[in-house]
Amino acid sequence: MKRFVMLMFVGGLASVCLTASFAVAQVNDPQRPDSAPAAEKPTPAEAGAVPFDPQRPDERQPPAQVPHNPNQPQVIQLTLTAAAEAVPALKYELLPGPLERKPGNGATNYYRAILHAQQVTSAVTKEEREKFNQNYHTWFDLPLQELPKAELERWVKHYHNALAETKAAAYREECRFNLRQQDLRGMETINLLLHDFQSTRDLARVLRLRARLEVSSGKLDDALETVRQGLQLGRDTTEPEL
Repeated sequence: MKRFVMLMFVGGLASVCLTASFAVAQVNDPQRPDSAPAAEKPTPAEAGAVPFDPQRPDERQPPAQVPHNPNQPQVIQLTLTAAAEAVPALKYELLPGPLERKPGNGATNYYRAILHAQQVTSAVTKEEREKFNQNYHTWFDLPLQELPKAELERWVKHYHNALAETKAAAYREECRFNLRQQDLRGMETINLLLHDFQSTRDLARVLRLRARLEVSSGKLDDALETVRQGLQLGRDTTEPEL
């Protein structure tokens, strides 16, 4: 009887050992990777990664690199950051605003500006005028650091009064030349001369020259103001209701 009990005990112990060995073999068997239980994924803190903070979008972790499929178009993701609103809004306007304008008709000031410009033409010599016309386009082709600033300042100074009237005209509430072209009949319409409007080209040329001079001197706000006056001059002289 004792021998039978001993054999039963030894047989049961051997069975337990074989079962444990088989289980260990299943876990560690490199030939059967599918038999291994799935390991739990480490948390971001355990992996050493910083969890995403919704209040700090700039600290978003870069996405994992996915191999590019050459048969598919490449997708490029961009991260854009919205710019803050300009203070004040519309700080740079290309035309004088309604609140900046003053009562009056700008046509009167334009006529005065034309007269002042004609006086400059009469005051300088013929050689100086020819030199100015020859160098005018060259000054716009030169780099800013190579501009003859002294010569440009001298010419702009000649047109000081004309430019002052041009600025006054640009800030008027309206500009009406009142040519009454609707009263013209037949050939009168064709024979209507516009010498005064042709003379505004001289004002525009000087404004352009002054703007380039101001840019070369680093006076960007002054250059923007000059550009605004030039654009307003162009609008006033090309309105359909002359």
